Amino acid sequence: MEVLITNCSDSSYWYRQHLGEAFKLIKEDSDMYWVRDHDGFRNMIEKKDAIPLSDEPLYNSIAAERKTSDGSTAESALNTQVGGDHYKKYRMQPMEIAYDYKLTPALVHCVSYILRYRDKGGRADLEKAIHCLQMAIELEYPEEL
Repeated sequence: MEVLITNCSDSSYWYRQHLGEAFKLIKEDSDMYWVRDHDGFRNMIEKKDAIPLSDEPLYNSIAAERKTSDGSTAESALNTQVGGDHYKKYRMQPMEIAYDYKLTPALVHCVSYILRYRDKGGRADLEKAIHCLQMAIELEYPEEL
């Protein structure tokens, strides 16, 4: 099983530059996930900053090939990206995350901006993510405005 880093509650944590990345789970205790980082070292992630990823996602993703209507095989659209490669290094593309977690459109855009901000838009993408969250709050909780 792996855990996906979704947040970093303290800027001094080792995983602050790994948002959106998954790491192999070694063990967990009441408030920490113990993982192997990309260099093979054992590290901790606060549970509030990550979610466990099932070995069997709700939406069957990351197929190398798919069958076409005539029975031949073709590259899966889930393994390609049009207009760049900023999502290719992640375990799942934003569209797959959207299907797995049944996200609203505003939250899907937010995830996309968060995943790509280091590789594409920088601060502007983080500001776009904030704007998407603000729109999600207004649409989900209009009675609280």
